[in-house]
Amino acid sequence: MRRFLRFAACLLLISVAVSGCDAIKGLFNPFTGKWRAGMLELEFENDRTFKFVIGSTISVNLGGEYSYDDKTLVLKFDKGSEVNFSYEFSGDKKTLTLVPETDFDYIKTRLDFTKE
Repeated sequence: MRRFLRFAACLLLISVAVSGCDAIKGLFNPFTGKWRAGMLELEFENDRTFKFVIGSTISVNLGGEYSYDDKTLVLKFDKGSEVNFSYEFSGDKKTLTLVPETDFDYIKTRLDFTKE
C-alpha cells in the first residue's frame, strides 16, 4: 500500500511538472464554464478564450480572449475591440455579476449571470 501511495505521489508530481503552471491555474479559474443571463450566454474556457452568444433563434456569436485580476475582467474580441468589466461572484460562485466599465453595445447595465 505504501509503495502504491509513493508511486501515485511521484506520478502526480511528474504530471504537474510536465503540464506546467497554466494547468494548475486553470483548475482554480472561477470563470471557467458556461454562464447565462436571459438571452446572453458567456462561455469561458481554461485556455483563456471565450464565446459570447446573444439570442437563440437568431443570434450574434462573438469570441476572443479574456484576462482578469482581482477587480477587472477584460474581454478582447477577435475584431480587436476590448471591454473592461468590474465583476463579483456570489458566495457559492454560482452567480457572476458584471458591470461594464467601458462602452459596450451589447451590455449597458449590470448583469447577473448564473452558472449552468
